[in-house]
Amino acid sequence: MRRVFFDTSAYIALTDASDQFHREAVELVEMLIRARLPRVTLNYVLAETYTRTMHKLGHRAAVRLGERLQQDGAAGKLSIIQADAALDNTAWKLFQRYRDQQFSYVDCACFAWLQQAGQVEVFAFDKHFTWMGFSPFQG
Repeated sequence: MRRVFFDTSAYIALTDASDQFHREAVELVEMLIRARLPRVTLNYVLAETYTRTMHKLGHRAAVRLGERLQQDGAAGKLSIIQADAALDNTAWKLFQRYRDQQFSYVDCACFAWLQQAGQVEVFAFDKHFTWMGFSPFQG
């Protein structure tokens, strides 16, 4: 079964109409909804997304986005993975290993989860995911 992992860059592109990837993000999410593909993300991605949205669009926009995503989680439309100690340990090792790439710690946590999750497409506009060999969601 196809699953789609959402990165912060996808949420920002969807939320911010001035984002360079906004139009593409809207088109992709419409395809995802039509195909009824399961969505998944990490709690770390949500934390990063809310913070970046607050800094770029204001607190109210961040709260609205957070409420919508929490509702999606409660309704079973979005699986929110809670990072555990094992995931953090793997993320930390990746963070240390790839010092030349300047991956964020959240990126490394995502990579750690994706490596153990298997076949998951990634909805992201962050090129680090394709650099790490993960399949982009293209509709």
